[in-house]
Amino acid sequence: MKELVSIFIPTFNWSKILKNSLKSALNQDYSNLEIIVSDNASTDNTEELIRSFKEPNIFYSRNSRNIGLINNWQKALELCNGEYFLALSDDDILKFNAISTLINIHKYAEKKIAFSYGHINFFMKNKLKKISYTNSAKYEDSLNFQINNLKGKRIVYPSATLIKTSEALS
Repeated sequence: MKELVSIFIPTFNWSKILKNSLKSALNQDYSNLEIIVSDNASTDNTEELIRSFKEPNIFYSRNSRNIGLINNWQKALELCNGEYFLALSDDDILKFNAISTLINIHKYAEKKIAFSYGHINFFMKNKLKKISYTNSAKYEDSLNFQINNLKGKRIVYPSATLIKTSEALS
C-alpha cells in the first residue's frame, strides 16, 4: 500500500486564490493523500469555500483567533497523519505529479533521507519566472545541502519539498 502523504495548507483571508491550491492538491496523480487546511481565523469566506469541496480527504481546522503564521503552520503540521508531508502555501499550485515524483525519491534513494525537493515556477507581476536550481527533483546529504543553501545555490520552497513527518516532529 502507498504511504499516506499529508498536504497541509495554512491560510488566512486568501479564499479568492485558495481554491486553486486545493484543486492542485486534489488533482495529484498520487492517490493516498489527506489535505489539511488550517484556517487562521479568516474573516472572508474561507470556511464556505472549503465546505463546498465534498472530497472526504479534505480536513478543515479553523482557529478561533489568529495565532500567527508560525503557530498556524505548527498546528497544521501536528494535524498531519501522513508518513510524509508537504506544506502548500495557499497561493501556490502543485504540478499534477509533484507528490509522486517527490515520494519516489524517498523510495528509491540509496540511503534514508529526510526530505526531497523539486523545482518551481512562479509569477511576478503576471510574468512567469522559473527558479531552476535543479533539472528535476532530487535529494542530497544535509551537509552539502546546507553549504549550497548558504552559497545561494539552493532555494528550497516548502511547496516544493516533501518531508518525512517523523523527522520534522522529532
